[in-house]
Amino acid sequence: MTAEGTSQGFVSPDGASIVVTSGAGTQLVVPSAGGEPRTVPGMTSDDYVLRFGADSRSLIVYHGTQLPVKSERLDIATGRREPLHTFGSIETAGALRLGTFALLDDGKSYAYSYGYQLLAPVRRRRGRADRRRKFPSLR
Repeated sequence: MTAEGTSQGFVSPDGASIVVTSGAGTQLVVPSAGGEPRTVPGMTSDDYVLRFGADSRSLIVYHGTQLPVKSERLDIATGRREPLHTFGSIETAGALRLGTFALLDDGKSYAYSYGYQLLAPVRRRRGRADRRRKFPSLR
């Protein structure tokens, strides 16, 4: 159905289209019945597709670099964007990136994870030799 080298396919609710990522990283809409794939106007390299909208004429997208996640409805014919939801906590201290994200059909239920950088606490350890030099024993 899709060209070699494409990945991450999402089938529209009506089954008429599939959105895929090309080998070059662009999003393409491929007709299920066959035909030429077309690019999605308004789609940027920072956009990630969550799913098709319930109307099969739009995609629900988010920007991979934003925390918290702000999703938008992107019309696949015109490229018009409409803000939808902000997901996740505003408290994202230490979060480096969005890990995984899923949005259910109802558009209200979701799950996500953040990627964190774990930092080890800084501790100074002093061996006995250090203590003897710094704190000489009283004799």
